[in-house]
Amino acid sequence: MYLLKKVLDHLGLDAQGADEDLSEKYLEKAQTLLEKYGEALQVEGSDILPQSLLPGKPSEIKSAIKLHLALLPLDNEKQREKLKAAYAYLATFVPDAQALAFSQGDVSVKTLCAAQQQQLEEEIDAFCRDLPDLKATDETQA
Repeated sequence: MYLLKKVLDHLGLDAQGADEDLSEKYLEKAQTLLEKYGEALQVEGSDILPQSLLPGKPSEIKSAIKLHLALLPLDNEKQREKLKAAYAYLATFVPDAQALAFSQGDVSVKTLCAAQQQQLEEEIDAFCRDLPDLKATDETQA
């Protein structure tokens, strides 16, 4: 439970002093959000999708993915790579007006998405590089 509270705090979700019930509620909400995001990822038909298809704000989905990555065993590389890909794929969800512009031929939206996807890949890779230290600190506190 200490790791969960520490990760929530690391993500800026204000778990300091939170009781176990509140921490578990964060975890349940994150799980539900990821399940619904997984459904949104099943949408076919375009490389660029409107953010209105997302089950929450991109920042909430990012936090949910990071929470699950942090709680995942370090040796579960297959699941880790899936979560990292889902994180980076958030770049393909753009404001609805941009998605409409793309569907009408504005290819500049795709260029912006590619740059954003690269940024998200770097962001999640950096987070994952820090995970062993975060988990090691948890083991010393247990």
